[in-house]
Amino acid sequence: MNRDNPISRKLLNVTLFVLLSPLYAVFLFDSGFGVIGMLGRLVSEGAFAFPLVYLLLLGYIASVIWLLWRGKVLGPLVILFVMMLLQSFSTVSGIGEKRYELQIGAGQPMLGIDVYCNGINLGQTPLRISEAEFRKKVTPWQTPPKQTRLSIEEPSPDDIDRFTKAKYFYTPQDIFEMHKAWPPNRHRYFKSRNKDIFEEMSSSQYWWHFEKDGCLGLTSLSNFSGGAGGGRTITIDVNPNIEFPSAIRHLGLLVHHLANSDYQPSPQWLEHFLKYKGLLFMEFYKQAKGDEKLQPALRALVRAEFGIPEEPSERDCTRVVDEILDRIEKVGCFAVPSLESLAIELVGQDHYRPIVDRFLESLRAPGGGSSGTRSSDIWTTYRRSGKRVRQLPLEYAVRKLCPDELYNRLVYMSRKGAYLDIIGNYQREESVQLITYHLRQVEGQGGRFRRSGMMQATRLCAKIHNPELEEILRNFIHNNAIGRDNEFGVREFIQSRINTADPNSSDMASWIFHWAPLNDREKLEYISKLNTSQTHHYLSMLLPRGNQSLREDVISQLSRKPNPSLDQFIIDSYKWYNSPQGPGYYLANLTDIIVNTNTPAIRRFLTDLWNKAGKDRKTLLGHLQHRQWRAPNMNWLTPLFAELTGKDERLMAAKILSKIDTDDAWQLAEKWAGDTDPDIAAAARQQLDIRRNRLEDEQQFIRQANDLIAEKIKPDELLAPQPAYIWNGKKYVPQTQDNKK
Repeated sequence: MNRDNPISRKLLNVTLFVLLSPLYAVFLFDSGFGVIGMLGRLVSEGAFAFPLVYLLLLGYIASVIWLLWRGKVLGPLVILFVMMLLQSFSTVSGIGEKRYELQIGAGQPMLGIDVYCNGINLGQTPLRISEAEFRKKVTPWQTPPKQTRLSIEEPSPDDIDRFTKAKYFYTPQDIFEMHKAWPPNRHRYFKSRNKDIFEEMSSSQYWWHFEKDGCLGLTSLSNFSGGAGGGRTITIDVNPNIEFPSAIRHLGLLVHHLANSDYQPSPQWLEHFLKYKGLLFMEFYKQAKGDEKLQPALRALVRAEFGIPEEPSERDCTRVVDEILDRIEKVGCFAVPSLESLAIELVGQDHYRPIVDRFLESLRAPGGGSSGTRSSDIWTTYRRSGKRVRQLPLEYAVRKLCPDELYNRLVYMSRKGAYLDIIGNYQREESVQLITYHLRQVEGQGGRFRRSGMMQATRLCAKIHNPELEEILRNFIHNNAIGRDNEFGVREFIQSRINTADPNSSDMASWIFHWAPLNDREKLEYISKLNTSQTHHYLSMLLPRGNQSLREDVISQLSRKPNPSLDQFIIDSYKWYNSPQGPGYYLANLTDIIVNTNTPAIRRFLTDLWNKAGKDRKTLLGHLQHRQWRAPNMNWLTPLFAELTGKDERLMAAKILSKIDTDDAWQLAEKWAGDTDPDIAAAARQQLDIRRNRLEDEQQFIRQANDLIAEKIKPDELLAPQPAYIWNGKKYVPQTQDNKK
């Protein structure tokens, strides 16, 4: 064919057009990549409000038309390039059709929670479901459902909006619609009036509820929302704060049963606990951490869960490690603490070779994919996608055990910044040099990489517990971890030291006070957790005179967890609030703290207060009488009560005897039950009635615990009965015989 011949050129053009017509059709009309479709979406999304975008796209279109006319074979290549640019622009700008996926419970330590919407079981947490699948499975409800259980506060004259604080069995939420709007339409979940909430409820068509091992969960309106991110596929990550109301009493009965068995768990006890382990483990772990008597039961639970003998063989350890890895791969995350984290550390102490072998095998897993971490003061949940999630328990175990066989391999891999958190826990000179070199590199970074590098390095410091590196890590935190970007990392670093370091050492308190990059309120929060000889000294310097807000923050924290080293602070605060210039309203909270802080200084203070008699003694008796406490350690008050002569004081003291709950206190109650004063005798007999009721409750506890373990009753049957709440067209009201359908 002669290319100079006009007929030949026309024939060539027609042939090329026919051959390339599919490409032209895709270029123009494809719904995802076509120019017409993308231009339409750009117009609908308002992108043409930006003149530069308009001129850029107009230039692209003009260039393509010219190339189609003149470029012949070159034209298709340019078309592909233009399509790639448009697609990139559309994706980066967030313009175009997006797919929405909902992820529930991926960042929580409790997994395997059944998720229901409008009565349809969507699966268990960590749950991931697309909007298309959700709409296909779930049919909208036109009327708010009956709330079979609703946790609300008791009504009071000044609390007309108690439903705003309620925890619902069915929680309204169309999570997809909320995030399709930009910014997300979260306003309904921050309303503070019942009237506004009920208006939203009347139009809600999607109602969620949660169950775990047959136990119902409750959640509030305010926390059923989440963050969203991604490109063309938007993942909405939701971690509602789900409470299981029967779990507290359930665990209390099991611990009570354990105490009656000399803290030696029976096989039936272990079997029952493990059946409900998801509901019970974390709270039991927290109790065991503060009570050595529960530690043998915790270890027995770990051994029973994985079938670990008292003297495991290497084969046993290999089996346990493989089972843990399979579990973690199935759920896609690894929690610390958990039965899995305790088990892999336990078997590693006997035979760590299986952990080393599996760790080396895991290094061959393909890289890439997503990862993430969520944590609180107690737990941390790690996530990775694909097979890489199997590395998480292995890395945790290696970090704890530091096997020598892996050190050189880890050092080699650390050239790319990997496994520095593990290397740092090896107490070797090479580790000190490597971590020091890495931190200096981060300090020397500039430009756009410095911010992310500093955040990663701060969190790296929190994972390293090495006495030879501690001063270096603290200096790095002090000099560099400044600003809001590093705030989380700093708090994580300090909390990791509080959780693992010697709580009686004043070294950490000194560093927090002098060098931690925190404000005074944050320093007070952490120093108040440390039981050291210097805690009160540093706290006093952080509390400026007259700043009652900071003082009350510390009091609130101590009311949750007393600290004996702050007994003088408690005494000084009580004196202040009981003084003429003091506001007085925190005396009740301080009374609770005093009861639970049994130190010689507290006893001397109360004895001196008692010996003053008059108003101070009556004020103390009044607070002790009206607060809810039960503390045999306060038995030293009983002889003081016996010496009282005035009727008012004896009457108040009589009403406190059941709170002391000792043989001495009950003997005094029996004596006063025959008192000549009828009021005192009646008060003492009332105390003896309380003892009788407690003995009956004790027998009921034993029966209920035995019935639970024997599977004769379910945990939710422990809950006190309450009326259901139904929707009357305007609001939720208790169901009665009159409105029952």
